[in-house]
Amino acid sequence: MSGRWLLAVIAAVLAALAMPAVRSGATLNSTSANPGNTVTADHPLNYLRTWSQSTDPFGTTGYAIRRNSSPATPAATGAATTLYVDLGGNRNVNNLAHNRVLTVDAVSPLPAGSSPITVAVTLQPDPASGLQPIVSSSLTTLAGVPAPNLLLAGDRRQLNLVVKTTGMPQNTLYVPTVTITVTFAGYSGGFLSYVVPVEIWNGNGVGP
Repeated sequence: MSGRWLLAVIAAVLAALAMPAVRSGATLNSTSANPGNTVTADHPLNYLRTWSQSTDPFGTTGYAIRRNSSPATPAATGAATTLYVDLGGNRNVNNLAHNRVLTVDAVSPLPAGSSPITVAVTLQPDPASGLQPIVSSSLTTLAGVPAPNLLLAGDRRQLNLVVKTTGMPQNTLYVPTVTITVTFAGYSGGFLSYVVPVEIWNGNGVGP
């Protein structure tokens, strides 16, 4: 009996080893129906990079300035998940454009099966007041020319914001957010996103 029992145990172990490994369906940040894109723990950095002037690897200048700053300093700092924007003093402005607040570029090469990517921009109001001083946003070429939000590997865009604080309480700091989301054919979910806080001071000077 003991010999047969040992043979049975060995057979069971061999059968288990022959079975395919069970993988978790969780990808932490995203899921994809595209079999060519099976990166687990996916991250927007695998598809899209985001920059301020001080971190821009291309040496691009002419980024939006923190309004009323002296000396003039770019509004955006950091890159990727550390990006932060301070547009400075925007007291009682009416549809004031802040161009090239930050830039984005599609990773080259893009992960297999994900090209081209679509980049969408959505705006969320200041959480404290519920008010939204950013009235519109756009992604354009670095020359400011309207362009599709469909990016191939290496394509670059700049983010432009339009601010309106007319009629809003003054001497108030608003911090709405801009969400930049990547999607592509076969992708399901909204986790491939950067959320960028944007400080807007409705008062004189640059703000508190």
